[in-house]
Amino acid sequence: MLQELINSLDALGKSTELSTMPDGSRILVLPYGGRVLGVFAPGNDENFLWTNPILNDVEAAHAYYQADDWHNSGGDRTWLAPEVDFFLPDYPSLERYWQPRSLDPGSYKVSRNGGQIQLTNQLRLETSRTKRPVELKITKSLAAAPNPLRHEGVSAAGEIEYVGHTLITGLQILDPEPETAPLVGLWSLTQMPHRGELYIPTYFRSQPKVYFGLVDTPAEELTVTDHVVRFKMRAAGEHKIGVRAAAATGRIGYI
Repeated sequence: MLQELINSLDALGKSTELSTMPDGSRILVLPYGGRVLGVFAPGNDENFLWTNPILNDVEAAHAYYQADDWHNSGGDRTWLAPEVDFFLPDYPSLERYWQPRSLDPGSYKVSRNGGQIQLTNQLRLETSRTKRPVELKITKSLAAAPNPLRHEGVSAAGEIEYVGHTLITGLQILDPEPETAPLVGLWSLTQMPHRGELYIPTYFRSQPKVYFGLVDTPAEELTVTDHVVRFKMRAAGEHKIGVRAAAATGRIGYI
């Protein structure tokens, strides 16, 4: 619930920012990690996004944030590509996966522009393959996103709950020699509640690549048709699949 989540984070010394959109939607932002941690429909305090359940226990969460391990609070997060350069520090060895702490949690600064929240993180990393340092600046800005079904006759109260926001994410390479700077791209993730069902519309039949996990997953839990990939997220453990960019429509659904 919204207020309980805010109170828990306040008790942990992790301040939050709350943005209310014109339609009454509320977006909870956690500067620690630069995350949109929660999205809440008007009149409903149930979070549409996944948050780490450890946040429900302040004492356990305090120990969690004190540990040296990477802290995944939940919500959305901003990663960098290529993954091999920023998350595999011992490349060509693939044994150790490491989340750069200057990226997440980073050191995000909060500002407001016309009432809209903006997060800014300036960081320095070294690429794994070339060992070349690179200075970066990441910005994340929130804006409204009206219900796309508001004119379709299916958005009456009680039929569909909607909460939306526009997240504009920017990356600036702060390099004195930009022509020789490493190639860097943004990678945005949204963490949803567990055990849902993912739908990936495609322009044509496209078999997803399995990066890890899913070895013993029943065939009916990952199905492919001419225009959709459907993934029932029921199996234990971690899994990662990818769909070719040429096949992707730019939209996904999650139930």
